[in-house]
Amino acid sequence: MKSNFYLEDDNLIVAKNPDGMLLMPIEQAQKMGLVAYQKYQSFGFDKLNQNYLKHLLNHNPKGYFIQTEMNKKVSQPLNICFNLNQAGFHQYAQNLIIVEANSQLNLKVSCQADTCANNANHYSLTQIVVKKGGIINMEMEHTWQSTNQVFPLTVIELADQATLNYNYKCYKSPLKIISNPTICLSGQSSLCQIKSAIKSLPKSYNDLGVNIFLGGDNSRATYQSKVVALGGKNINNSKICATNDNAFGHLECDGLVLDKNGDIVTSPILQTINCQADLSHEASISKIKPANLAYLASRGLDEQQAIELIVKGFFD
Repeated sequence: MKSNFYLEDDNLIVAKNPDGMLLMPIEQAQKMGLVAYQKYQSFGFDKLNQNYLKHLLNHNPKGYFIQTEMNKKVSQPLNICFNLNQAGFHQYAQNLIIVEANSQLNLKVSCQADTCANNANHYSLTQIVVKKGGIINMEMEHTWQSTNQVFPLTVIELADQATLNYNYKCYKSPLKIISNPTICLSGQSSLCQIKSAIKSLPKSYNDLGVNIFLGGDNSRATYQSKVVALGGKNINNSKICATNDNAFGHLECDGLVLDKNGDIVTSPILQTINCQADLSHEASISKIKPANLAYLASRGLDEQQAIELIVKGFFD
């Protein structure tokens, strides 16, 4: 897959400006006065994430700026890649996406580390602003090495009738990752649908969830998280808070433990200060049942093949 934007360590390898939108390094956008949404103090980060943010902004972060054209729907996906290639390197990225009114952006983002990038870390701040009637379809895939540490900060703002469809996958977890995006549905009839699939490896620490604020009338949000624990510690403290009329929110957190050292903690939080809101959550943590393995063995699969098939079905 060819990338429209490719950042290796802190070296910009490729930057192509596609039709129907602006795409440029964040430094160039700052010089042109296009970066006007840096509301860092209103992000609502906790003390730990505020420290990560301060650390990030003190290191001259690289990154991308994307702005769609109003009333323009671009079907061709935009491909973004961040790569770590040096042992011990700390990559700092700042990104801003503006989806203009009644436009659509399809975005594929890959964050990864080469096998030589031992003890390398990734810090990022991504802000996404979706204006009235705008749509963003976003796929995020992480592939890390077992010694990497990753600290992505993400804030997404949705205006009236704006839509976010977000799919996150991490089937090769790092040593440590902390990522709890903040999504503000401030617009009337705004919508977000989020799916997260994580496979945690031994000795990893994965603090992954979302903070969703339903501030617009008839705003709707659903979040589905699936975690397969081959080891490591997994924390999901996702929250939905509703403050306006007829808001709807649902959290679903499912875990599958495959190893005795796998640890999953899920604590869905619902909060409303409006009697017209409708919020719900589901949570489950399970294991592979011997009967399932026996059935698949009768079909000619060995144990490893059976487990792989069950995991695939769990994620699907």
